[in-house]
Amino acid sequence: NRKFDFLTGGMIHCTPTVLKDGTVLISSTDGNVYFVAPDKTHRIFHTDGALIHSEPVVLKDGTIVFGSYDNYVYFVNPDATLKAKYKTGDWVHSSPAILNEGTDKETVVIGSNDGKVYFLNPDGTLKKTFTTQGKVISSPRIMPNGIVAIASYDHTLYFLDEDANLKGKYRADGKIWSTPTVLPDGKTVAFGSGDKNVYFLEYTGEK
Repeated sequence: NRKFDFLTGGMIHCTPTVLKDGTVLISSTDGNVYFVAPDKTHRIFHTDGALIHSEPVVLKDGTIVFGSYDNYVYFVNPDATLKAKYKTGDWVHSSPAILNEGTDKETVVIGSNDGKVYFLNPDGTLKKTFTTQGKVISSPRIMPNGIVAIASYDHTLYFLDEDANLKGKYRADGKIWSTPTVLPDGKTVAFGSGDKNVYFLEYTGEK
């Protein structure tokens, strides 16, 4: 049965994120992230109105992280107030991933249209960057061994360690905006490309 509706001011491109208390986070192209509780009450975090296509993730301490088309990666408290933000060189379509999730070494990894992959600390400060030769619209995926798999418009899927060092790469025949998927064996990564192929790669490098 239909329980209730919640209307935002724009389109919703992202999968909702659920907090421990059941609150649902909804990113909208109206530039807002909505915190909708099970009792229908809500809070709103406002950006400057830029599009948000980035799906929020939640750090160990409850901080919510997402990117925006105003070029920022936002770090937001559970009460929908701003904790910190980091400015990249262009808009952020990529959704973040969390390295070392649930530990004291958590690191946020996210791509930007400026061609870089950013490794950010939980307080919103920069740890490292890795530079590709194209837009990074793809979202990162963390492999079981801690390697980050992320693709770029430069036709390449990159494998990076937790310090943003290159550990391997594979060049496809077309631009890649697909987010890679790690298969159950923990070694195989699948992704689609503008060349109409779906690639299956086995990462055999070291952590």
